[in-house]
Amino acid sequence: MRISDIKKTNHKNALYEPRIIKALRRMGDISHNTNDLDSMLHHSMQEILTIFSADRVWIIHSCDPEIAFFTVKSEATHPDWPIESEQGLPLRSDETIKQLLRNCLTTDTPQVLDLSNNDESHSSNLLQKFSVRTQMSIALNPIKEQPWLLGLHYCGKPRELSTLDIQLFTEVAHRIEAAISTSHIMSNLNRSEDRYRLLVEAMTQGVLVQNRTGKVLEVNRAVQTILGLTKAEIEASTTPGFWGNPIHKDGSRFTPAEHPAHKTLVTGSASQETLMGIYHHREKRYRWIMVNTAPLPSSRKDEQQVITTMTDVTAIQEADQAARLHMNFLNAIERISRITSSTNSIDIMLKKVLTEVLDIFGCERAWLLYPCDPDAASWHVPMSQHRTQWRGPPTGTEVEMSDGVRQIFRTALTSNHPTAFNSRDNSDCFDDPLFVEFNIQSQLIQPIFPKRDKPWLLGIHHHNQQAEYSAHEKDLLEEIARRIEDSLTTLTSLRNLLESEERFRTLLEHAPEAIFVVDVDSGLVINANKNAIKIFNKTRATLLTSSFITLSPENQSDGSSSKQAIKTLINDTINGATPTFEWEFLSDNDKPMLCEVCLVRLPSQEKPLIRGSMTDITYRKQAETKMLKLSTALAQTTDAVMITNKAGIIEYVNKSFELTTGYQEDEIIGKTPRILNSGNQSRGFYKSLWDTISTGEVFSNVFLNQKKDGTLYYEEKSITPLHNSSGEITHFISTARDISGRMKIQEHLDFLAHHDVLTQLPNRTELTAKLGQAIDTAKKENTSLAVLFLDIDRFKTINETLGHDIGDSSLQQVAKLLTRNLKEDDIIARFGGDEFAIVLKNIKNENEVAHTTQEILDTFDSPLLVGGHELFLSASIGITIYPRDGSDSKLLLRNAGTAVNHAKEHGRNTFDFYAFEMSDSADNRRAMETKLRHALENDEYHLLYQPLVDINSGQPIGAEALIRWQPEGSRHSVSPLDFIPILEETGLIVPVGEWVLNTACKQLSEWQNRGADNFRMSINISSRQFHGNELIKTLKNCIEKYHINASDLDLEITESLLLETNDDTISLLDSISEMGFALSIDDFGTGYSSLSYLKRLPITTLKIDRTFVHDMQTEQDSTTLVEAIVSMARSLRMEIIVEGVETPQQLTLLRNMGCKVAQGYYFSKPIEAEDFHRLLIEKGLIEKL
Repeated sequence: MRISDIKKTNHKNALYEPRIIKALRRMGDISHNTNDLDSMLHHSMQEILTIFSADRVWIIHSCDPEIAFFTVKSEATHPDWPIESEQGLPLRSDETIKQLLRNCLTTDTPQVLDLSNNDESHSSNLLQKFSVRTQMSIALNPIKEQPWLLGLHYCGKPRELSTLDIQLFTEVAHRIEAAISTSHIMSNLNRSEDRYRLLVEAMTQGVLVQNRTGKVLEVNRAVQTILGLTKAEIEASTTPGFWGNPIHKDGSRFTPAEHPAHKTLVTGSASQETLMGIYHHREKRYRWIMVNTAPLPSSRKDEQQVITTMTDVTAIQEADQAARLHMNFLNAIERISRITSSTNSIDIMLKKVLTEVLDIFGCERAWLLYPCDPDAASWHVPMSQHRTQWRGPPTGTEVEMSDGVRQIFRTALTSNHPTAFNSRDNSDCFDDPLFVEFNIQSQLIQPIFPKRDKPWLLGIHHHNQQAEYSAHEKDLLEEIARRIEDSLTTLTSLRNLLESEERFRTLLEHAPEAIFVVDVDSGLVINANKNAIKIFNKTRATLLTSSFITLSPENQSDGSSSKQAIKTLINDTINGATPTFEWEFLSDNDKPMLCEVCLVRLPSQEKPLIRGSMTDITYRKQAETKMLKLSTALAQTTDAVMITNKAGIIEYVNKSFELTTGYQEDEIIGKTPRILNSGNQSRGFYKSLWDTISTGEVFSNVFLNQKKDGTLYYEEKSITPLHNSSGEITHFISTARDISGRMKIQEHLDFLAHHDVLTQLPNRTELTAKLGQAIDTAKKENTSLAVLFLDIDRFKTINETLGHDIGDSSLQQVAKLLTRNLKEDDIIARFGGDEFAIVLKNIKNENEVAHTTQEILDTFDSPLLVGGHELFLSASIGITIYPRDGSDSKLLLRNAGTAVNHAKEHGRNTFDFYAFEMSDSADNRRAMETKLRHALENDEYHLLYQPLVDINSGQPIGAEALIRWQPEGSRHSVSPLDFIPILEETGLIVPVGEWVLNTACKQLSEWQNRGADNFRMSINISSRQFHGNELIKTLKNCIEKYHINASDLDLEITESLLLETNDDTISLLDSISEMGFALSIDDFGTGYSSLSYLKRLPITTLKIDRTFVHDMQTEQDSTTLVEAIVSMARSLRMEIIVEGVETPQQLTLLRNMGCKVAQGYYFSKPIEAEDFHRLLIEKGLIEKL
């Protein structure tokens, strides 16, 4: 073993410089980017293996020559390295290795061993095992660490190492050494920080570290508890965000400059101990915290940090505050009590108390509201005190009650404890205009309930900013209210007592009766009011020296002794009785005066006193005698007579009244005339009655009343007010006569004037009136209504075929069906003929109307049994909505009529909502109808022809004639869908249909004469053409005139004709069939089809509608339906013609079903006769001219 000589050459030095730079950069990246020591070592070993192209790189820890075993901490080997890795395994140290370790520890330069001489005596077992030829190693001395040993091996053959290799290896070793030192330091630092964190976390004081921007860097659990925030919430905020708007002891806010942390950051020195009120986010209240701040040392000013410690002293502060509050409470109550106990005037007492409240609470206004009545229409504050800056309404202002104020009153009266309101939490209340106008932000109120008085409300106001009322303030206000309540009760009772005495004196003096007081012992009158003086016509002095005996005659009118009677009455009164009796006194001219007297003993401890009250009834007795005569006369009259007092209480009825109403006198006296009210006359009627008789006028009218047994009857009644001598109304007398018979006749006449006799439904006149009323109601209530105009489809056919008796019975059944399916407040009327009108009130939307309308149409699904006939009816309905489609009944009905016509045009048995365009459509329809009446004479019609094709051969075998109309002066034709329905409805279809027959037959004759011998022509026949015998005549004329065979014409009828089929129609169809004409049903499957009719009628062909063919490729149901029709036709021995074939796929499907004839755009669209002529020439069916 020897240390090789190191060759130094400038050439190699020049080559290695870039390699050194790159290698060191990569090693620096590894140290910088790798936090884990093991990972750093692993990547470094790999990099060194690459840099030096070594076979093995390794690092040992620890490098201790005295230990028996060592451990390879990390290694990297060449991919072809044959020996399994020994990283992490304990390896035995021998003397060679120990010496190597000693050598390395004594120098800071790499040790290079050259083992190429194979001298095994100088080599360790491990080196021999690895066949090491060259080894370079160096000791690493990390800070505060045991030495490490870094080395590399070249095996197989020796490696000559240059100075640059050794320098590079030395630099790499230093990099790894520094990285190990850094890792060790960081590990110790982390352990130290962990101990610090545990210590800080265990502290009861809060500890908080922030940088100069306020960002929280460290926070312990105590801070979270003190602030009521989570660590994440604190760390996510800056100082203003989580310190909870800290306040001083006096409640003022800390400015940013006053904050201790801010001061420390500015001055760089610790702050003085500062008491801060910090809002606790969980408890929703302020807690008192003692805060200390100090700067943390930092080498950079921009990294300046501040540490804050917090100590919760809330309990100490609260105890101190509670003591102060209790003392303030006692002082405030003492001030209020001094006022309430020393003031005899309620107004003065309340003003002084409110002044004290203003000072105690520091509010802008203290006030008292009376009475506190949430159900009142308005409220006012009779008394208040306020500061000069108060901008609210003056005391005594009457303010309209709003919902917000009403809710405040109810809350206060219900709780009976102080209630705080503020604009933040009670925004609904503070939306009141008064609160908004005067910027009232907070108020505290307390109800007051004095005995024998209505509730008061004591309150304080804060404006401009919200006030948080403490429990102490609420308790204080409640106690002040109790003191006010007690004082009000006492002062009110005293005032009431004084007022009661004054009222008694006033009442005695001004009472309507004559009142006197008698001293029982002397028998003299000792007091009397002015009416007593007046009734006896004596002076007060004379009357007060008179006695009960001297004021009375010797004997009463019945002969009894006045003196003896008076003695008995006085004794009874003294013993507790209160006798009431009639007594004769003597007036000043000694004339007898009859009075009604009542005696009562007065409470008195000194001497017995009796109070007497008397009323002169002399004239009343005379009037009663006169009234007796009058009542006898009233009892014998044939009119029902009733007398009531001014309040309407019945005092008299005669015998005729009993006979008319069924009530006996003892059942009716004391009641009011309302006992006869049937509820069928409006409040306005009775208001007019009372308005008339209350002014003294006679009221005459017809009443619909109710007898005792519930029977309604009409009365012709007059009510006359009765006046006393002063002109005041005292009674009312009514005389009445039963006119029920006469009214029944009148009602029947009225009913006939406003109802349909056949259905008993309202007629057009009544409908118009009721609809107008419904519109007025909807306008007031801002609701909508719908008008449904219903027309029974083809009802004319029933009248024409079955007779008007069957038609009338049908209408009656329809009326019952419609009425049964409507709500009670909806309106139904017969508009005329087969038309009905329905009004649906209070509708929500169109969907609701559509649903109801469909239910009406569904009632027609079941047949009607009328006179032994089973009738299948349907209806068309037009709908208008108020107010969208019209503002009056006339316009709504007209537009509904337009809508029903539109529904009929679209197939009947349906409904349509009115649209503005329909009116235009109706106008266009009327204009079109006018033009159609002249179209035939103006030669405006022409025919198009569409070929009927043999599916198998593709050859045309016939044509269908299709009418088109091009109005005079127009460049375009009108769609048949638009003008044919008008021809049908107006009956113009009959002459036009005759023209079509003649024109088509003429064309067929021409084609047959040119060679199309067996060519057929299909012609559509309207159901209107089957009325009468004109169709037979036209058909005979055509075959004779144009020399064609009847069998060459195929007459197409619609399924709707089957609905109108009767014996005459069947007979006509049989005649046409017997003449040799073929009959087809056009558009089969889209209308009414009865198999029984198909079997009975001479139908030869069914034409399948295009809609089924169109959907065959996409809908299995359509294919199945076509197959079913084809199968049914075969069963009935009928031909099939398929309409609307447009694609080869459809043609294939139909051919597979066995269909033989088709037509459609796949073959040809409908074309002019000249174009069809050329088509026949192309197909070789006719010759060229």
